[in-house]
Amino acid sequence: WNRRGIGSLKALIARLAHERGLIGQLVPRKYLLFEEQLARLRATRQQDRPYVPVAEFARLARCAGIEDPGELEEATCFLHDTGVVSRFDPSDRLVILDPAFLTRLVASLVTFRHRFVRGGLLAVEDLHSVWQAYPTAEHHQLLQLLCRFEVMFHLPTAHLAALREHSSELGGRYIERLPLESYLVPYLLPAARPQSALTLFERSLAGVAHRFGRCYQFDFLPMGFFGRLL
Repeated sequence: WNRRGIGSLKALIARLAHERGLIGQLVPRKYLLFEEQLARLRATRQQDRPYVPVAEFARLARCAGIEDPGELEEATCFLHDTGVVSRFDPSDRLVILDPAFLTRLVASLVTFRHRFVRGGLLAVEDLHSVWQAYPTAEHHQLLQLLCRFEVMFHLPTAHLAALREHSSELGGRYIERLPLESYLVPYLLPAARPQSALTLFERSLAGVAHRFGRCYQFDFLPMGFFGRLL
Protein backbone atom coordinates (compact mmCIF):
# COMPACT_ATOMS: atom_id res chain seq x y z
CA TRP A 1 0.00 0.00 0.00
CA ASN A 2 1.70 3.21 -1.18
CA ARG A 3 -0.94 5.72 -0.07
CA ARG A 4 -1.21 6.97 -3.63
CA GLY A 5 -4.27 9.14 -4.10
CA ILE A 6 -4.91 9.64 -0.37
CA GLY A 7 -4.18 13.38 -0.60
CA SER A 8 -6.60 13.82 -3.51
CA LEU A 9 -9.27 11.85 -1.64
CA LYS A 10 -8.91 14.03 1.46
CA ALA A 11 -9.16 17.18 -0.65
CA LEU A 12 -12.30 15.86 -2.37
CA ILE A 13 -13.96 14.98 0.95
CA ALA A 14 -13.15 18.43 2.36
CA ARG A 15 -14.51 20.15 -0.75
CA LEU A 16 -17.77 18.18 -0.72
CA ALA A 17 -18.23 18.79 3.02
CA HIS A 18 -17.73 22.51 2.48
CA GLU A 19 -20.15 22.61 -0.48
CA ARG A 20 -22.85 20.89 1.55
CA GLY A 21 -22.44 23.23 4.49
CA LEU A 22 -21.23 20.58 6.92
CA ILE A 23 -18.15 22.51 8.00
CA GLY A 24 -18.83 25.24 10.54
CA GLN A 25 -22.37 24.01 11.16
CA LEU A 26 -23.58 24.78 14.69
CA VAL A 27 -24.70 21.75 16.69
CA PRO A 28 -27.22 22.08 19.53
CA ARG A 29 -25.62 21.43 22.91
CA LYS A 30 -28.32 18.89 23.75
CA TYR A 31 -27.14 16.77 20.82
CA LEU A 32 -23.66 16.65 22.35
CA LEU A 33 -25.12 15.75 25.75
CA PHE A 34 -27.10 12.99 24.09
CA GLU A 35 -23.94 11.72 22.39
CA GLU A 36 -22.11 11.64 25.74
CA GLN A 37 -24.93 9.63 27.34
CA LEU A 38 -24.86 7.13 24.48
CA ALA A 39 -21.07 6.82 24.78
CA ARG A 40 -21.38 6.01 28.48
CA LEU A 41 -24.08 3.44 27.77
CA ARG A 42 -21.98 1.89 24.99
CA ALA A 43 -19.06 1.50 27.39
CA THR A 44 -21.23 -0.58 29.74
CA ARG A 45 -22.60 -2.86 27.02
CA GLN A 46 -21.08 -6.15 25.99
CA GLN A 47 -19.26 -6.05 22.68
CA ASP A 48 -21.77 -8.47 21.16
CA ARG A 49 -24.81 -6.40 22.16
CA PRO A 50 -24.08 -2.69 21.55
CA TYR A 51 -27.66 -1.75 20.72
CA VAL A 52 -30.73 -0.48 22.54
CA PRO A 53 -34.48 -0.62 21.92
CA VAL A 54 -35.96 2.59 20.55
CA ALA A 55 -37.87 3.16 23.80
CA GLU A 56 -34.65 3.28 25.83
CA PHE A 57 -33.02 5.42 23.14
CA ALA A 58 -35.88 7.94 23.42
CA ARG A 59 -35.62 7.92 27.22
CA LEU A 60 -31.95 8.87 27.05
CA ALA A 61 -32.83 11.62 24.60
CA ARG A 62 -35.34 13.08 27.06
CA CYS A 63 -32.64 13.10 29.74
CA ALA A 64 -30.57 15.26 27.39
CA GLY A 65 -33.47 17.66 26.85
CA ILE A 66 -34.72 16.22 23.53
CA GLU A 67 -38.40 15.59 24.08
CA ASP A 68 -40.12 16.50 20.82
CA PRO A 69 -40.37 13.48 18.43
CA GLY A 70 -39.41 15.64 15.47
CA GLU A 71 -36.31 16.93 17.25
CA LEU A 72 -35.41 13.38 18.27
CA GLU A 73 -35.57 12.33 14.62
CA GLU A 74 -33.27 15.21 13.64
CA ALA A 75 -30.83 14.33 16.43
CA THR A 76 -30.85 10.67 15.41
CA CYS A 77 -30.13 11.55 11.78
CA PHE A 78 -27.28 13.78 12.92
CA LEU A 79 -25.76 11.04 15.08
CA HIS A 80 -26.19 8.54 12.28
CA ASP A 81 -24.48 10.81 9.75
CA THR A 82 -21.56 11.43 12.10
CA GLY A 83 -21.06 7.71 12.77
CA VAL A 84 -22.10 7.76 16.43
CA VAL A 85 -25.07 5.40 15.97
CA SER A 86 -26.67 3.42 13.16
CA ARG A 87 -30.40 3.71 12.57
CA PHE A 88 -31.48 3.31 8.96
CA ASP A 89 -35.23 3.68 9.11
CA PRO A 90 -37.68 5.27 11.57
CA SER A 91 -39.44 1.90 11.80
CA ASP A 92 -36.33 0.19 13.19
CA ARG A 93 -36.91 -1.18 16.69
CA LEU A 94 -33.21 -1.21 17.57
CA VAL A 95 -30.60 1.54 17.49
CA ILE A 96 -27.00 0.39 17.01
CA LEU A 97 -24.61 2.16 19.38
CA ASP A 98 -21.48 0.83 17.68
CA PRO A 99 -21.65 0.84 13.85
CA ALA A 100 -18.81 -1.73 13.73
CA PHE A 101 -21.25 -4.19 15.32
CA LEU A 102 -22.96 -4.58 11.93
CA THR A 103 -19.75 -5.99 10.49
CA ARG A 104 -19.51 -8.51 13.31
CA LEU A 105 -23.16 -9.46 12.83
CA VAL A 106 -22.61 -10.17 9.14
CA ALA A 107 -19.45 -12.15 9.96
CA SER A 108 -21.44 -14.37 12.32
CA LEU A 109 -23.26 -15.76 9.27
CA VAL A 110 -20.83 -15.27 6.38
CA THR A 111 -18.14 -17.47 7.88
CA PHE A 112 -16.63 -20.92 7.62
CA ARG A 113 -16.38 -21.35 11.41
CA HIS A 114 -19.71 -23.18 11.46
CA ARG A 115 -21.80 -25.12 8.96
CA PHE A 116 -25.32 -24.01 9.81
CA VAL A 117 -25.57 -22.19 6.46
CA ARG A 118 -25.46 -25.03 3.95
CA GLY A 119 -25.70 -24.53 0.25
CA GLY A 120 -26.39 -20.86 0.93
CA LEU A 121 -29.51 -21.70 2.96
CA LEU A 122 -30.17 -21.04 6.64
CA ALA A 123 -33.06 -22.48 8.65
CA VAL A 124 -34.50 -20.06 11.22
CA GLU A 125 -34.46 -22.81 13.83
CA ASP A 126 -30.64 -22.91 13.58
CA LEU A 127 -30.29 -19.28 14.62
CA HIS A 128 -30.26 -20.20 18.31
CA SER A 129 -26.96 -22.00 17.61
CA VAL A 130 -25.48 -19.28 15.39
CA TRP A 131 -26.52 -16.38 17.62
CA GLN A 132 -26.06 -17.80 21.09
CA ALA A 133 -24.72 -14.41 22.23
CA TYR A 134 -28.03 -12.68 21.44
CA PRO A 135 -31.36 -13.16 23.23
CA THR A 136 -33.82 -15.22 21.21
CA ALA A 137 -36.37 -12.39 21.42
CA GLU A 138 -34.02 -10.16 19.40
CA HIS A 139 -33.27 -12.64 16.58
CA HIS A 140 -36.15 -11.48 14.40
CA GLN A 141 -35.06 -7.84 14.59
CA LEU A 142 -31.47 -8.75 13.73
CA LEU A 143 -32.71 -10.84 10.81
CA GLN A 144 -34.69 -7.90 9.46
CA LEU A 145 -31.59 -5.74 9.76
CA LEU A 146 -29.52 -8.15 7.66
CA CYS A 147 -32.31 -8.44 5.11
CA ARG A 148 -32.38 -4.66 4.80
CA PHE A 149 -28.68 -4.74 3.93
CA GLU A 150 -29.41 -7.56 1.47
CA VAL A 151 -26.94 -9.85 3.22
CA MET A 152 -29.69 -12.45 3.29
CA PHE A 153 -33.17 -12.88 1.81
CA HIS A 154 -36.30 -14.49 3.18
CA LEU A 155 -37.40 -17.45 1.07
CA PRO A 156 -41.13 -17.53 0.29
CA THR A 157 -42.74 -20.90 0.92
CA ALA A 158 -43.31 -21.49 -2.80
CA HIS A 159 -39.63 -20.96 -3.60
CA LEU A 160 -38.56 -23.31 -0.84
CA ALA A 161 -40.90 -25.98 -2.17
CA ALA A 162 -39.24 -25.65 -5.59
CA LEU A 163 -35.81 -26.01 -4.00
CA ARG A 164 -36.89 -29.19 -2.27
CA GLU A 165 -37.81 -30.69 -5.64
CA HIS A 166 -34.17 -30.30 -6.69
CA SER A 167 -32.56 -30.99 -3.31
CA SER A 168 -30.26 -33.66 -4.74
CA GLU A 169 -28.56 -31.01 -6.88
CA LEU A 170 -28.57 -28.08 -4.50
CA GLY A 171 -27.77 -29.45 -1.08
CA GLY A 172 -28.93 -33.00 -0.62
CA ARG A 173 -30.92 -34.04 2.41
CA TYR A 174 -30.32 -30.75 4.20
CA ILE A 175 -32.69 -28.92 1.83
CA GLU A 176 -35.29 -31.65 2.22
CA ARG A 177 -35.26 -31.06 5.98
CA LEU A 178 -35.42 -27.25 5.79
CA PRO A 179 -38.47 -25.79 7.58
CA LEU A 180 -40.82 -23.47 5.74
CA GLU A 181 -39.15 -20.41 7.26
CA SER A 182 -35.65 -20.23 5.81
CA TYR A 183 -33.28 -17.61 4.42
CA LEU A 184 -30.92 -17.41 1.46
CA VAL A 185 -27.35 -16.18 2.10
CA PRO A 186 -25.97 -15.47 -1.42
CA TYR A 187 -22.37 -15.11 -0.25
CA LEU A 188 -22.36 -18.79 0.81
CA LEU A 189 -23.96 -20.33 -2.27
CA PRO A 190 -21.95 -23.25 -3.70
CA ALA A 191 -19.30 -22.25 -6.23
CA ALA A 192 -20.18 -25.13 -8.55
CA ARG A 193 -23.17 -24.84 -10.88
CA PRO A 194 -25.88 -27.52 -10.43
CA GLN A 195 -25.40 -30.44 -12.80
CA SER A 196 -28.71 -29.80 -14.52
CA ALA A 197 -29.39 -26.07 -14.19
CA LEU A 198 -32.28 -26.16 -16.65
CA THR A 199 -34.38 -28.22 -14.25
CA LEU A 200 -34.49 -25.20 -11.92
CA PHE A 201 -36.78 -23.37 -14.34
CA GLU A 202 -40.51 -23.82 -14.05
CA ARG A 203 -41.62 -27.04 -15.66
CA SER A 204 -44.36 -25.19 -17.49
CA LEU A 205 -41.69 -23.57 -19.67
CA ALA A 206 -40.25 -26.87 -20.80
CA GLY A 207 -40.53 -27.25 -24.57
CA VAL A 208 -42.32 -23.91 -24.90
CA ALA A 209 -39.74 -21.16 -24.53
CA HIS A 210 -36.24 -20.78 -25.93
CA ARG A 211 -33.63 -19.91 -23.33
CA PHE A 212 -30.61 -17.79 -24.06
CA GLY A 213 -27.54 -17.17 -21.95
CA ARG A 214 -25.08 -14.31 -21.89
CA CYS A 215 -21.56 -14.21 -20.50
CA TYR A 216 -20.26 -10.98 -18.94
CA GLN A 217 -16.66 -10.23 -18.03
CA PHE A 218 -15.99 -7.40 -15.55
CA ASP A 219 -12.71 -5.82 -14.55
CA PHE A 220 -14.27 -4.89 -11.22
CA LEU A 221 -17.35 -5.98 -9.29
CA PRO A 222 -18.63 -4.09 -6.24
CA MET A 223 -19.33 -6.04 -3.07
CA GLY A 224 -22.88 -7.34 -2.92
CA PHE A 225 -23.45 -7.25 -6.69
CA PHE A 226 -24.56 -10.87 -7.01
CA GLY A 227 -26.66 -10.66 -3.87
CA ARG A 228 -28.69 -7.92 -5.53
CA LEU A 229 -28.77 -9.81 -8.83
CA LEU A 230 -30.28 -12.88 -7.17
